[in-house]
Amino acid sequence: MTGDKVNIRILIDRPTSEIFSADGYSYELMGRKDAGENVGQITVKVDAPEGSGVTIESLNVYPMKSIWPNSAGK
Repeated sequence: MTGDKVNIRILIDRPTSEIFSADGYSYELMGRKDAGENVGQITVKVDAPEGSGVTIESLNVYPMKSIWPNSAGK
């Protein structure tokens, strides 16, 4: 956290989603309902009170290389 800004890092893999915020001060681990399936499309939603002034200043998305062998044909 820097001043009034909070950095959030979201990692999504086959079985889980992990959210780290405020330089690790806050952490949440969630199982995925579709565990084992490819991630596909992701939606990001900010739920903040109207008029709170909360904004997303920047958003970067990076694909991660899988550790799993190519499962083509299965």
